[in-house]
Parts: sequence; structure tokens; C-alpha cells
Amino acid sequence: MDALGTGFPTREPITITVPCSIGSRRAGTHRVTIDTDWSVTTPHDLELERIASAFGSTTSCLRLVDQIAPAVADLWLAQTRRVGPGIRRASDGRWRISQPISACACREGLSWPGPDKAAEHFRSPTHWAARHGARARDVRSLIRRIETELGTQFEAFEPPEPGCRAIHSPQDFEWLWRMNLSPGRATELHQHLGLRDPLAAIGYLHIEGWQIDPAWLSDFAAHSAEAVLWAANTLIEHDLRHADDIHELYLAGIHWKAINALAGGPYQLSDIRAVAEATGQSNRAVAATLAAWLGVDCRPSVAQVISVWRAQPYGRQVPSNAAIEAVYAKADPRRQLLERTDVGALLAAIGTPTQTAGVIAQGVRSLAEYEQEKAS
Repeated sequence: MDALGTGFPTREPITITVPCSIGSRRAGTHRVTIDTDWSVTTPHDLELERIASAFGSTTSCLRLVDQIAPAVADLWLAQTRRVGPGIRRASDGRWRISQPISACACREGLSWPGPDKAAEHFRSPTHWAARHGARARDVRSLIRRIETELGTQFEAFEPPEPGCRAIHSPQDFEWLWRMNLSPGRATELHQHLGLRDPLAAIGYLHIEGWQIDPAWLSDFAAHSAEAVLWAANTLIEHDLRHADDIHELYLAGIHWKAINALAGGPYQLSDIRAVAEATGQSNRAVAATLAAWLGVDCRPSVAQVISVWRAQPYGRQVPSNAAIEAVYAKADPRRQLLERTDVGALLAAIGTPTQTAGVIAQGVRSLAEYEQEKAS
């Protein structure tokens, strides 16, 4: 079907027989013609029927023209994978419809633990019927009549071109098809990115589901297909607003684990470079340290990070959660005296929980105060 690659099953209009009713009264059947733009020609005067509908009368042909055929047109595009996959993974790991429909269950926060059921919903008659105010059973009925007339089915897998290098195995293309993405689109993305090696199938789904700009991925693609997959995954975890942060950190040579922790956080590349310049460490090492600080729920300033390094240039730069809790237990059990970041910075500079608790007992409340006291 769809020999032209357009939004209609055939090159010519389709004429089928449909039931006709006025209100709840059946009025027999008649032929209607569906044109290649999905407009419908019926033997009725639809304008008169519209006038009648304003006074409460309903006719099946008016529903066919205004609701059912438009729903089937959109469903055709979804089932033949001529639109995007329509689903995306949220930062909580669950899958949702990219553009929920207000009259559909997916608008009410519906989500799925995996992409399979989400993809099924997107290409279901129920979903598109809700968009156009049609009944799902009427949409299914029209699909069956079109399929009967043409002698083929709406939804049929379209195999990739022979020798395609976009994926690892033919089963990947079959999986992508179930996720509402055609082999042809995956191949286009692979070529557009200039990848030499196959990209994992889930990568294509993330790129299309979130509409990630291939131009943004180009620097990652120059490195490897794995880098593209990582970038797409990381962008989803932090949302599209942090795309520039992720890209900038990647080009600066920051390890991907640190980028995962830093993206969207309080530290910028300029902070990393400032610490690196002051301490003689590499950007990569500083980024790992800042990521570790975030990992213990502390956010020391650039000045504090530099002070810790100067106090312990060969020691541990970031204390453990357990060590921070030990300081609180000894010096501030009610957690009324110090912020967690101040406790962490003092502990990292001093070295042990016992010594740090002793300094706090003497009235010191910050790393700056500790340095002033030492200097005097």
C-alpha cells in the first residue's frame, strides 16, 4: 500500500459501501468515495445535514466526513510509520505519549514502564478517535472496509534496504517498527549523523521521540555510535534545556559519568576551569571532584573547593556521607548550627570527624573562619 510514499493507501480514490443512519434510525447503505486527501464524497447534501445537526439531528455520513475519516487519516500515518514514534521516555524512566490528546486516557498522565504498550496506544484507533471526537468502533469499521476494498492491510512491516548498516541485526529493525519507527527513517538518521558503526535501536527511538537535533549530536557522532547513544540518554535524563551544558562539557573532555552528575547542576564549565587553573589539576579531575561533592549532597563554592585542595593536596578531596553524619552526631546532633556543605568542606580540609567536631566546638562555623583562625 501507499506506493507513492504519501498519506493515502493508493494512487486513486477509493469507493466503498457504508451504512447510513439518521439519529438512531438505520437508512440502509450507500457508496461513498474517499479521495487521496481523505476528503469524502457522499450522495447526501452535507450542508443541509449540518444545518439539521444544529437543531439536534445527527447523521452517520456527517460523522464520517468530519470525525471518522480524519481519524483514520491520522491513524494511517501512525500505522505506516510516516510520522514520528509519538512516544518518549521521561526522566522517571516511564514512557509517555509525546503529545497527549485531551479527550484520551493518555492526557490523564497515563504512562507505561516500557515503550511497547506506549507505542501500541499511539497507533491505536482509540487514540486517534479521541483526537477527532469519533467512536473507536466506527474508526475500526472504516479501516476494515478500506482493507476489504483494497485486499490488503493497513499495517505491514516495511523491510530495510539490503546491506543496511544502521543497526546491529535485522531484529532491531523489527523492534523499531513495533516502536513506530520505520527502517527507512533509522537509515536516514544513521546517514545524516555520518556514523560508521551501527547505533543501538533504542538510540533512534530516543532521538526521534524527543526530536533531538542531529546537528547537536554531530560532535558525539564524530567520536562513536556509543557516544551518540550516551548523549541521547543523558539529554533525556536532564531534559532538553541542558543540551548546551552537556555538549560543552563533552567537548571539554569531561568523563561521561561526571557529566551525568553535573548537567543541570550548580557548576558550569567556567567553574571547572577556575579550579583547575588554581590547583593545577586537569578539567577531568576537577569535574570528578565536583560530581563527588554533589553525590554527598554538598555544593561548595569554587573558593571552598580550592581551599580544600590547598589544605589536603594529596588527601581525600570529598568526605563520605558516613563521615559527614559522624560530625553531625558529635558536634551538631540537632543540625541547628551548620549547613551540610559547611560541614563537608570543614571535614575535607581538616581530615577526620573527631578533629572537625572539635573545631566546631570551638565556635568555627565555616571553612573561611577556620582558615582565618589558622592564619592568626
